[in-house]
Amino acid sequence: MDQRLHYIHMNPVVAGFVESPEMWTYSSAKDYYSTGKGMLDVLIIA
Repeated sequence: MDQRLHYIHMNPVVAGFVESPEMWTYSSAKDYYSTGKGMLDVLIIA
């Protein structure tokens, strides 16, 4: 599961749209990798 989440979060970075996953507006990366909260409600998968 971690591998899949990492892949999804890194897609905008690899495409060159943003410098880090947390910068992508609709990404759940903020919820997983920082203390911030993304725009959408997220059920954290552990």
